[in-house]
Amino acid sequence: MITIIQTVDIVTDILIILFLMKLLVDPREFFFNSALRPIDAITDPILERLHKYFRPTRFGLDYTPLIGILFLIVLHVLFHWLFTPADFFNAILISFLKLLHFLIMFFTFSIFVLAMVPVYSRNPISSFLRKLITPFEKPFRSITNATDKKPSLGTALIAGFIIGIVINIALESLKTSRPVVNLADWKNWIFSILTILTVAVRIYRFIILLLFAAVLLSWMSIELKNPFVNLVFILTEPILLPVRRLLPPAGGFDLTPWVASLIIGVVGHFAIRLFDSLRLWLG
Repeated sequence: MITIIQTVDIVTDILIILFLMKLLVDPREFFFNSALRPIDAITDPILERLHKYFRPTRFGLDYTPLIGILFLIVLHVLFHWLFTPADFFNAILISFLKLLHFLIMFFTFSIFVLAMVPVYSRNPISSFLRKLITPFEKPFRSITNATDKKPSLGTALIAGFIIGIVINIALESLKTSRPVVNLADWKNWIFSILTILTVAVRIYRFIILLLFAAVLLSWMSIELKNPFVNLVFILTEPILLPVRRLLPPAGGFDLTPWVASLIIGVVGHFAIRLFDSLRLWLG
């Protein structure tokens, strides 16, 4: 059974992503692309109220979605304080840790999506994800003197993980009575690395959901120009193609999605069990 806190976590996580899209995606995309209009329908009731108090800058920049994200974070903290047996300070730390783990998982999934989507793709979702990861990779260009304007997914992934590991151990240390000592212990750094890796690997569940979505969409006559539908097939075909070569459809039945889901599920579950065992070993 889903608890109140779990419901709040899910709703907050989804709304944060939608507000990030409103912040980073060109507003014209929401007007001309009918597939993105449901995002407007969900976010506009909140943004319209915020617009009464926060106006765009003189350069036309609208930071209202960012204020909406901050408002959601405050609500997230308050709900954790009200519905968990923790004082206000610990409720803040627990809330921030959950948000951090969700963002790490979403960031890893974004890297996976961009690795699958062609660079020339004009899909608004992949464009949004590309803008999302650029700040993690861009600072390293000046260090490496890179001239390529295309974001390096590997660099962005490493940078994001390093930031996540540092924030994770900082928040975990603040929960202890001796945070400085906790930060100085190398075991806690290893524990934090394993925690972030465990969170990142959990994207295998979303990949399995994408495979099931591809199966359902293949049975339905849906316009492939829809950016969400288009993205599902772009992400799943590179996974299904190698399996389909080894196990071609026979008798009108295509078992490829189910076999691919089984393989991904086993590998993902084994990786998480391995990281959990290492964390238990560290004590």
